[in-house]
Amino acid sequence: MPNRQGGFFTGLLILSIPVGLVIGFINWALHGFKDEPSWFEMPPSSSTPASPWSTALPAPTAATDVSTPSSGPSVSSAAPTTLKVGQTLLVSTGQGKMKITIKSVQVRTMACNEYVDNPDSGYFIVAEVSVEVTEGKGNVHSTQFMWEDKDGNTNGGAYSGCGEPPAGYNLGIHAKRSGALSFNAASKVGSIKYFAEGAYSHGEPDGSWKVRP
Repeated sequence: MPNRQGGFFTGLLILSIPVGLVIGFINWALHGFKDEPSWFEMPPSSSTPASPWSTALPAPTAATDVSTPSSGPSVSSAAPTTLKVGQTLLVSTGQGKMKITIKSVQVRTMACNEYVDNPDSGYFIVAEVSVEVTEGKGNVHSTQFMWEDKDGNTNGGAYSGCGEPPAGYNLGIHAKRSGALSFNAASKVGSIKYFAEGAYSHGEPDGSWKVRP
């Protein structure tokens, strides 16, 4: 009859060997790694390590406040230009650049329709004018133009019934306007003057077109 008790102890001995190895490996892993320096451990430091998200931004540089409005057009200091009818005046202002052309001029002794009075000074000087913004922005209105006759007498715009003057404010680049300027004048010889800041700004004209019928 086989010795069952001896077989039991033999089997127990065989089973305890791998269990002991497993326990020994776990113990070595827990205590052995603890004594060795780890590559992922942070070195000791007396201060709190900086966060990777706390990178300082560069110091701000001086910049223009774009919310500040412009103080208005600033006409270039170039000398006034005298042109002939049909020629184009190039004007630079603080807002941009413009082309202004007096295309043609008529001298009339009567209004263009029966509902408008005839000129009380003797003549209507009627000029066909075109304006184009070539850079930035620009403005155009009838008060930028003035008639000055050969004797130095000046007149602002008048209504002759021959058409409306060009008009536009804060026009963008490539914008165009055209129309008719009319002046009530005592002489048909003189010049049409242009003032970017307005004919009554007490400044020098930016350009003028001679009228010699």
